[in-house]
Amino acid sequence: MHESILRDIGLSPNEARVYEVLLMLGNASVQDISTKAKVHRRNVYDSLVKLVDKGLVSQAVQGKERRFRATDPKRLMGIIKEKEERLEKALPQLEQRFQKLPETEQVYIYRGIQGFRNYMQDILDVGEDVYCVGAKGGWFDPRLRAFRHHFYRELKKKKLK
Repeated sequence: MHESILRDIGLSPNEARVYEVLLMLGNASVQDISTKAKVHRRNVYDSLVKLVDKGLVSQAVQGKERRFRATDPKRLMGIIKEKEERLEKALPQLEQRFQKLPETEQVYIYRGIQGFRNYMQDILDVGEDVYCVGAKGGWFDPRLRAFRHHFYRELKKKKLK
């Protein structure tokens, strides 16, 4: 369902499946999770340990059985914010290393839709003449529609042509 989004924020495929199943089932045993997520029991245990460490799952003992429950999905935003804070702390050092690189003429090869977005964002960031060869009409790909509008707004804002 939302596995790709969960993977984008750092969950493994199995962790994403297990978390989604727990959101649907509520309080569940490892067997219930394994069956519904179609993930082997051993992998469910491994995923649950990691999800508990990340604060996305809680566990309780009912009788002789351990039961698991997903925590509020808003915790996912907390994970993203924690990563963002760590990046913000590291960014000055990363930028310092980047700025130490000598200025030279550069050639880059970008592939795919995300590569094309990165290329267009570089144009906005550099704010200088940029020459492009290729692209095979990628600019008009429907997946770039929202980015294309953003790009044109930024061009006008930065008074670039």
